[in-house]
Amino acid sequence: MSTSALNPAAMPLQQLMISPLKALTGLTLVYLERLILEQLTAGQQQSDNLIALARQGLAVRDEESLKAFIRAQQEVVSRGHAQAVDDVHKQARLHRLYLEHIQILSRDTTEGLNEAFRTEKPRQAA
Repeated sequence: MSTSALNPAAMPLQQLMISPLKALTGLTLVYLERLILEQLTAGQQQSDNLIALARQGLAVRDEESLKAFIRAQQEVVSRGHAQAVDDVHKQARLHRLYLEHIQILSRDTTEGLNEAFRTEKPRQAA
């Protein structure tokens, strides 16, 4: 989302401030939707793994099935750790992308406002 397409000389100052606010709001909504979706997906995967493991625990009847259950626990823990690390990297990437877009929006807004102030004709005192 970029406001660089705005023509500062042709727009009133109020519009130069409202457009970036709307762009920031839209950007924030997209960011929050993606962040929440990532977190819900991660939670669902963890829940599915834990429920499957609990069900496998119900099937323990002897020494061999107990050993299989313990191996399954170790695999779930290992997968869970790998998934948590992956989730952290995804969220960090999402945070960086959001920050980059905010910086671009801020820079473009500042440039637009500076241009508007430079080109605005001084008002006569009444």
